[in-house]
Amino acid sequence: SFALQSSACLAAVAQIFGIRLISKRQNRTALHWARGKNRGKPIIRTPFEAYHPYAKGKSMRDKFYRPETSITTPDPEFEPAVPKPFPRMYNTLAEFANQYDAFTLDHVGVLGNANSVFPGVVECLTQLKTMGKSTIILTNCAGRVDFQRNKLEKIMGIDPELVTGIVTSGELTHAYLRQNLEKLGSRVLWIAWEELEARGLADFFHDLEGFTLAESVKDADFILISGVGSIFAGTPSAISTTFEDDRTTKPFEKYFRLAVHHSLPMLCANPDEELVDSEGKTAYMPGLLAKRYKELGGRVIFFGKPYTAAFEAARRLLEDQGFGEGRICHIGDSLNHDVAGADHAGLDAAWVVQTGVDKHSLPKNARASDVHRFCKSKQLPSPTVVMPRFEW
Repeated sequence: SFALQSSACLAAVAQIFGIRLISKRQNRTALHWARGKNRGKPIIRTPFEAYHPYAKGKSMRDKFYRPETSITTPDPEFEPAVPKPFPRMYNTLAEFANQYDAFTLDHVGVLGNANSVFPGVVECLTQLKTMGKSTIILTNCAGRVDFQRNKLEKIMGIDPELVTGIVTSGELTHAYLRQNLEKLGSRVLWIAWEELEARGLADFFHDLEGFTLAESVKDADFILISGVGSIFAGTPSAISTTFEDDRTTKPFEKYFRLAVHHSLPMLCANPDEELVDSEGKTAYMPGLLAKRYKELGGRVIFFGKPYTAAFEAARRLLEDQGFGEGRICHIGDSLNHDVAGADHAGLDAAWVVQTGVDKHSLPKNARASDVHRFCKSKQLPSPTVVMPRFEW
């Protein structure tokens, strides 16, 4: 065809000047038709590799030649020179608690569901406190720390004195807003839950002076997403949605497109994309909605796991409590948010399998090799420890 013959001419010109064509496939196709033989057989060498004098490991390199690398787009099959060891498999926390000086704990999927506590959790926290281990609850909750602390005591029946401290993604978002009023602007398009009081969001803006809630995209300076149940939350123009149940983005699309057109940044106070309750029902969360905004071309700032800033906030809280240089292990149920996030932050990660979002990912009697293989298939780091549930 004309296109293939043109490619052959282009390859010939490239050979004369010693320039490699951009497309490797184009090079191979051009060479195939230029030679006029071996049709139907794979071409191993490109014209550049076949004829360029510096392409085979010579000490000099032509100024037009730039070697290909995989830095920006790593090969999924890449194996490090020193592979990470297989995870250690334990049945209870008591088997490895002595190996660490402090623990950061996910809430949903480790300590309990949204409004209930798992069996054995209180005993675990009590034993860790008795051993002198520091514990920080690190959760992707859009509410502030005071709400989470009251929820532990009044709803879940956990004494807040059993934990050293609490870090929520909502508290990190609140601190960012307080420090960046001039940078962001004061008018907020708030996407949240309909039941603000029950979700710990009713007083979110009470001590944030200068911010006002916008009732349209044109009146907003930025978007804050703390939930998925209401657009223009906290205003008379609030619009209810069913995204949590059916993942339908249609009510958001026109507002998102207009916001992207006006270059409004979005702050996501909860990066979680899905939650699975005790009955197996999936709830779709703000992180998934923020992902859609990003797909449309919007700029999103995430707060919480798996981002390193959340783990660093927990580390600073430990330091404020007098914790020195010790060994820290993060215990969570999500490979994406907990294990990957802890690994990027330089912490060991314990993966809780049977009570979290990934509970159907492994066979019943999984071995370390099964976990390693599964993590590799997901292109995620392997955890340091694997345990069925958070119990002593």
